[in-house]
Amino acid sequence: MKNFIALLLFLGAFAGWYLHNEKKQTAESLHESLQQLAEAEKTITNQRSEFQRYSTVGALKQQMAGKQAEFKEVNDKLKSLRDQTEAVVKDQQKQRGIIRQAQVGKSINLTLVSGRIFGQVRIMKVDDAGISVANATGIVKVPLTELPPDLKRMFLF
Repeated sequence: MKNFIALLLFLGAFAGWYLHNEKKQTAESLHESLQQLAEAEKTITNQRSEFQRYSTVGALKQQMAGKQAEFKEVNDKLKSLRDQTEAVVKDQQKQRGIIRQAQVGKSINLTLVSGRIFGQVRIMKVDDAGISVANATGIVKVPLTELPPDLKRMFLF
């Protein structure tokens, strides 16, 4: 009987040691699994933030494409307006030339801003720099700065 009790004690001690060892290995395995889970969660978090950045970049690209289309539209309108402005300026120059040429040959009384009096003169030529007039003494080129305001309006200066 002593042998049987000794055998039971030995088996009980062995079973206790075995269960304790299994518990220890299970705890270590659980700890490792928790560490792996934490690392996996970090990886997932990093991937989520990277995905959000990619989503933001995609949204920004779409906005940029929209803005580029708007920019092209504005540039087209600007080009159209420039062309229209250029056409209007050319038309104004043409009309100004016609109006100025209609004044050639007319006689006017001319008194300059500086006070010099020419009296009755005949308009010979009108250009952007001024007018050329003929009087009894000859032909005189009168610069734009010397013309009185009413003549400047008349010649569209």
